[in-house]
Amino acid sequence: MAAESKQISQIKLEEVQLLKELLDQHDVICLAKMNKLGAHQLQSIRKKLAGKIIIRMTKNRLFKIAASKSNKKNIKEFMERIEGSTSYIFTKMNPFKLKLFLDDNKVKAPAKGGDKAPKDIMVPEGSTGFPPGPMISEFKEVGIDSMVKRGSIYIKRDTVVAKKGEEVSRMLALVLSRLNISPMEIGLNLYAAYDKGVILEESDLDISLKSTLIQLKNAIWNALSLSLEVGYPTEENIQLLIQKAVMNAKGLSLSAGLVTKDTISEILVKAKANALALSNMILKVNPDALPPDFKQSVEKIGISETKMAEPEKKEKEKEEEDKSKDIGLGGLFD
Repeated sequence: MAAESKQISQIKLEEVQLLKELLDQHDVICLAKMNKLGAHQLQSIRKKLAGKIIIRMTKNRLFKIAASKSNKKNIKEFMERIEGSTSYIFTKMNPFKLKLFLDDNKVKAPAKGGDKAPKDIMVPEGSTGFPPGPMISEFKEVGIDSMVKRGSIYIKRDTVVAKKGEEVSRMLALVLSRLNISPMEIGLNLYAAYDKGVILEESDLDISLKSTLIQLKNAIWNALSLSLEVGYPTEENIQLLIQKAVMNAKGLSLSAGLVTKDTISEILVKAKANALALSNMILKVNPDALPPDFKQSVEKIGISETKMAEPEKKEKEKEEEDKSKDIGLGGLFD
């Protein structure tokens, strides 16, 4: 008996030593729950992540003894997160990436009475396909409003029947099963992680790639806008800054009337327009004040502009006439 006890103690000492070595060799340690995980699924996860993670199922007390001998920063605070039956994952992977991988490899399963909802369980609006009968009272018992529509039971609205962490009742499990809703998740669920001294809770690890990508895009756009506003050059904005500087320089030279190869055409067009406007004003006040040749040129330009404007005016009048007709016709059907 004493020899057997000594042998058990030796096994525990070797396990503590192994855990201490694993702690020292890895920057990231994760705490996980095996939610009804089968041997086949566990083997599949190990195969897919071969060489990247080590999963160790050991007693919490032995892990705490090994952790207490480690010099890792905040490791004692991390030990306080251990709760219930826990599997220990040692890795050098990013814990967020590992969490996403494990979540993607979870398998859906029907709920049983007493199970805890892994997330909010929602029953969608729509026809159930079941004929009117006792199921209506069963739906009512679990908080689902229903009615009879086109010969079958119809759920009136999307309904959350259990929130995350709440216990699933036996009746609710039965209803969900009949509706072919499998809310339970079988797999490894990370509930805490240690990353080079930083302790991450489950809520920290549970991120949405879609929302994170949107936030990242918004941050990049805001940073780019700010750098352009203050004129801070970077590799990403230098082309836009140069374009902005060229446009500002051109605008300034046009305002000042500074002639360059880039502004000469626009300055001449502007000068011509100003000259024409001034000539028209002079013609109205004193037609004889302008030289005959110049006067004829101004009048020709004025006639051509009038001819171009006439079709536009007629088209506008036609549109107004059509609108009036439409209003008149519309009144007939009031």
